[in-house]
Amino acid sequence: MLIEEVKAQIGENGRDTGVATHIAAVREKWMAEWLPLLNSDEAPLNPYRVINEINNNLDHDNSVVTHDAGGPRDCMVPFYIATTPHSYIGWGKTTPLWFRNPVNDRSETC
Repeated sequence: MLIEEVKAQIGENGRDTGVATHIAAVREKWMAEWLPLLNSDEAPLNPYRVINEINNNLDHDNSVVTHDAGGPRDCMVPFYIATTPHSYIGWGKTTPLWFRNPVNDRSETC
């Protein structure tokens, strides 16, 4: 009932207050500052480059990703693009193993 009432008052598509556009602009500027690290060829590889490669090569809609127990979560969370609910799990590498069963088609990446 509540959802129908809200849709009746503000329309099917909601209100465009410009907040999403503002956030996208701020994120674009912020990401420009990080691009050198995200694309760095330094050796050994830095964690930001690894996360960027995961973002560029993984099927986000059909994968579950978590950070390694030895890898800092704060390196991954700002940059990994989670496109579906529960596609990033922030609890360490053993948690997503339950995804490996015949019922679930998602792959897991630790």
